Order: sequence, then C-alpha cells, then structure tokens
Amino acid sequence: MSRFYDAKKNKDRNSTLTGLMIVSGVILAILVIIGAIGVSEGEPHMVVVAVIVGLIALAELISMIWIRKVLERVTRYEMIFEEDHDGVITFARLSELTGIPEDRIRKDMTGPQKHRFSNVRIEADKIILGTEDELEDIICPTCGATNRVRVGSSDKCNNCGSYLRRA
Repeated sequence: MSRFYDAKKNKDRNSTLTGLMIVSGVILAILVIIGAIGVSEGEPHMVVVAVIVGLIALAELISMIWIRKVLERVTRYEMIFEEDHDGVITFARLSELTGIPEDRIRKDMTGPQKHRFSNVRIEADKIILGTEDELEDIICPTCGATNRVRVGSSDKCNNCGSYLRRA
C-alpha cells in the first residue's frame, strides 16, 4: 500500500470518469446516427449538428488520452517516492529520474492533479514525503554524522558514504 498515492480514491474517481465517458459516448453515437439520418433525408441543417457532435466526440477522446498520460506520470512519481530514503526529493532529481520536464512535474504536484497524492508537501524546490514522525536521525558509526532516514529504510551516510544500520 502506498503512503503517497491514494489508489482507492483515485480508482473511484477514474471509475466515475470512465462511466461518464461511456454515457456521453453513447449519447454522442445516438446524435451522430440522428444527424446521419437527417442528412440522408435532405435536411442540410443536420450537417451542422453532425459536425458539432463530431467535435465534441474528438474533445472527449483528447481528454481521455490526457487523463491516461497524467495517470502514467503520477504512477511514475509514486514509485520513486516509495523508494526514497530520506523523505526529500528535489524537482530536479525527480525530473532526472523520470525524464519528465521539471516544470511539468511542478504543475502535476501543485495543480489540479495534486489531490492524487497524500502525505506530500511542496516547498520551493523540493517535495517533502511523509510526515516528520516517519523520519528518524541515525548517527553514522564511521564518521559520527547525523542523517535523516525514513523509518524502516536504510541509506548511505551523506558525509562519508558508509551504510547506515539501526543498532
């Protein structure tokens, strides 16, 4: 179970969206058939109706493709968030890991898609993952430096590179 991506909430939203798309698709198909019948019977105003319905159908298709792309990006972010050890990741690093431009990531994390994440806080140039109680200080046995590490994770010392373990 992800701590940062609410899969159930997003699945419910996506199911509702899919249902609405299906219903609107059926309505559009019926309107296209009515328009085609009207055109074949010599009613030229039905051509206008058919063109408008076609444009609406195209807009629906484009929005479905856009939503799929957003969900793909959100899933990529979530996988990286789950593997992060110290609970902080910069926009630049996330961009480097995903190949997604930094400005697109910022829009995803602060724009309309931000509701897809939980336990995520945005600061100027970084994303803070989890809450403070999910992080703990571990003192490096080699050099004595203090490192912030997510509970249940391991990491390397930021100072000397030694592996950190709990005693």
